[in-house]
Amino acid sequence: MIEERDHSLKGFFDMLYQSMNPSSKNSSTEISLKKKVMILCYQMAGLRNKQVSLVKNQIALYMSNTGTSTSGINTLANLGFASTYKTVSRKKKEILSKHEVEFLKYLNEKTNSLIIFLIDDYHDIHQSRNPNNENLSNVAHMATTMIYTPNILPIPYMSPLGEQIHNPMNVDVDLVSWALQFEYMSKLGISYINQKSSWFCMADSSKFTEEETINFLTVHSYDPDFQTAHPEHKKLKLLKLFDFTPQELKSLNDYLQAIYPFINLPTLNEYLLKNIIPVPADYPGQYYIRKAITLRRRYGDLSNIPEKILNLVPLLGPLHVSLNTRETTMKMYYQFFNIFYKEIFKKKKNLAMKPQPWMTDLLLYLTHSGWMIIRKTILRKFKNNKDIEYRTFLDLFDNITPACLDVYTILFREGHFDEYISTIFRLWSIMKRFERKNYNKIMLAFLSDVLYWQSIDHPMYNMLKDNLSSFNEYFIENFHSLIRRYTAGKNFNIENLRKDAINLDNNKHNSDFMEPFITKKNYPFKKKHLDNMVKRSALFLIEFFQKILTNSNTPKDIPKKDDKFYLFPTFNIKMKIATLPTGYCTDHLPSFISRCDHKNCKVVEDNNIDNCVLICGHEYHFQCLQDLQFKCQHCLDYLLNGVEYLGNLYNDRLESLDNTSILDEEEEEENIIDNEDNVSLENSEELILKENLNLDRSLKDALYAFQQIK
Repeated sequence: MIEERDHSLKGFFDMLYQSMNPSSKNSSTEISLKKKVMILCYQMAGLRNKQVSLVKNQIALYMSNTGTSTSGINTLANLGFASTYKTVSRKKKEILSKHEVEFLKYLNEKTNSLIIFLIDDYHDIHQSRNPNNENLSNVAHMATTMIYTPNILPIPYMSPLGEQIHNPMNVDVDLVSWALQFEYMSKLGISYINQKSSWFCMADSSKFTEEETINFLTVHSYDPDFQTAHPEHKKLKLLKLFDFTPQELKSLNDYLQAIYPFINLPTLNEYLLKNIIPVPADYPGQYYIRKAITLRRRYGDLSNIPEKILNLVPLLGPLHVSLNTRETTMKMYYQFFNIFYKEIFKKKKNLAMKPQPWMTDLLLYLTHSGWMIIRKTILRKFKNNKDIEYRTFLDLFDNITPACLDVYTILFREGHFDEYISTIFRLWSIMKRFERKNYNKIMLAFLSDVLYWQSIDHPMYNMLKDNLSSFNEYFIENFHSLIRRYTAGKNFNIENLRKDAINLDNNKHNSDFMEPFITKKNYPFKKKHLDNMVKRSALFLIEFFQKILTNSNTPKDIPKKDDKFYLFPTFNIKMKIATLPTGYCTDHLPSFISRCDHKNCKVVEDNNIDNCVLICGHEYHFQCLQDLQFKCQHCLDYLLNGVEYLGNLYNDRLESLDNTSILDEEEEEENIIDNEDNVSLENSEELILKENLNLDRSLKDALYAFQQIK
């Protein structure tokens, strides 16, 4: 561009670049040099003409966003590198004053597309300390409201046959029970890994490339540096901030106050006459919007809730499903993962009772990948062994862990709708067994909605089926991570926090000149490190199952109905009864006397008759299982009772006029155990061990030795 303006400058940029001796540098340094030469050209132009201020403005704006003081920015201005703080402040005020106009302009351009509404609470974790007698600290509670506008058509409120999008039953217990009994129960009898093997074109996380693996492992690491590689990052240009206001989101009234300004926009009047606005959200967001819809439908104007609330359609937030199922699994099987963590990373301290999300993701990935290496060998050796310890950890490794890992990162992201719905059913059955408050109900609400839309042929069903990955709350979590990054170290001020949020949104929709110059963190583990960790995990699991096998003939206690915990004698660890396979939560425990758990088994016992042990722990003759249409009758009764109880409980809460915060019913945090180790991602390189062993050879020998055990 310089040469086009002035032909006498032809070769000028190259001359400057060559003066930096690029031939002696590596490729990444060469790219960096070209960027710096470009900045140098801008600086030279600015010395001649002070109106050439684009770069200076961008630098000053970036420094302000990252917390640089007024004097610091003005010093850079005096050096000729940036604009003054006064210029930056004026620019920010201009962006703030134009935000509403810019939003309405953006919204007006998108009224022919689907509009997805996002709402979530933001907590300012960079709190300031106030040395006074009243408050020791201030924490900002902000309500973030945004829209995401994928390039797909709007969804009408009514079906072609005139059916409204909201099921008047809320959670339709009969509809969900029917689907469970006649469509999904037979699938829940086998493990997730076995079911997945019948799905075509499904990725296996244990065979990912380095980039895919790191993407997989950072899904819940809300750091902008890691998120740039996520597939969702490419869609951020379709995201627009509506507002960022001081507001807690802990009650129905809180949510309504945050939602009203948006749904009352005149620009949306025509859109809302016939279309709906989906709202993928975390549990509180779904619950309170559903409650508002329910009260409006039941009480009309007497509810003091505007009719437009009916155009909102709350959806299960897939990112939070992934996060909560992973964290719950880690919590339930903590005693195992603590042993695993200390052995793999040679730690003396215990694993934190509630590990950071990145650590949870890593441990689940390592156990899954290690299991996939040894799986066939273990299954061949144990066959139909009903040992409680074996069945418990088979359920963990072959069923629970891979379902938690895949539900968002593979099934949702890649748009595998049928497989996603099937896995949500599976995860609901697990959360019901774990008595995981909230998520044992909200999944039912989502499944009920999907089945209802399918039954009335509502366009919402096909829109979800064809565009699953668009209905994602990831984008608002990404925005929150940006706010935290750019406000770290700043003094607490709600007004300035709002200004920063609006400014960040503006930068997202404009070319950010500074982006190529910002230093980004890398994930601390390379593929070679992760591969070694996986091999060590496989070695650990071989030894783990070898101990179970050696001890499998030793009589073990059979859990009683009222027991809350079960002692695993081989490892002397005690875990909740709910960690045992689903069969041990039913009224008919798996039998160790009979070879068939059918209530009315008529097959004459014969060692030559084929038997099958389901993932739930119940055993059936193949003929008996065939007669039951491959459904475990005891677990079906247990889950049908769960659908009825939890569905009706959730419906009662939605219909109740009580506005008590649902946060009051959250599970209490576990007490932190002594001497725990909560390694941060920034310090995680300490987990990389120097390998002095030939892990491949050790693994081969261990597998061979295990096969020789009689």
